[in-house]
Amino acid sequence: SQALQSASMMLDDPVFIDMGGQKTVAVRSDLFTQLEGNMLSSMFSGRWEQTCDANGCVFFDHPPEVMMPLIKWLREVRETPPGSKVQPVQVDANHRVAWI
Repeated sequence: SQALQSASMMLDDPVFIDMGGQKTVAVRSDLFTQLEGNMLSSMFSGRWEQTCDANGCVFFDHPPEVMMPLIKWLREVRETPPGSKVQPVQVDANHRVAWI
């Protein structure tokens, strides 16, 4: 149906993430909603309004050293076949406190 096709296209639309004003990266809009029951999936489900920077990028008040390991891990989770294990996220020790 056209509604299903529209929803599918929306999931493939890029979302631009601003990491602490230091780096901007584009991700598929479904990246943060693939694992349910967490703050990121809620933020990107459409239920909450996102905080955006002056360019319309979704703003996270964390540096790339905190956000990029998460983005890389979520991409790995998305691309891993069901039933396969994914290694835990690796974050530099200087930035682990932002994950707790």
